[in-house]
Amino acid sequence: MTFSVRVDWPNGYPSAHDITPLEIANALSAIAEAKGWPPLTFYGPQPPAPLN
Repeated sequence: MTFSVRVDWPNGYPSAHDITPLEIANALSAIAEAKGWPPLTFYGPQPPAPLN
C-alpha cells in the first residue's frame, strides 16, 4: 500500500491543532497492533538533524 501525507500551513506556520505525519503513522500502527498485526514500519524522508 502506498499513500502520502501533505501538510499545508495557510499562514506559513503550524498551529496547535495540526496533526503531524508522525502522529498519523503512530495512530495507524496502533490500529494494526490492536488487530493483532506487528507494528507498522513507515519510510520517508528523514527529518532534519543538527550537524556536529
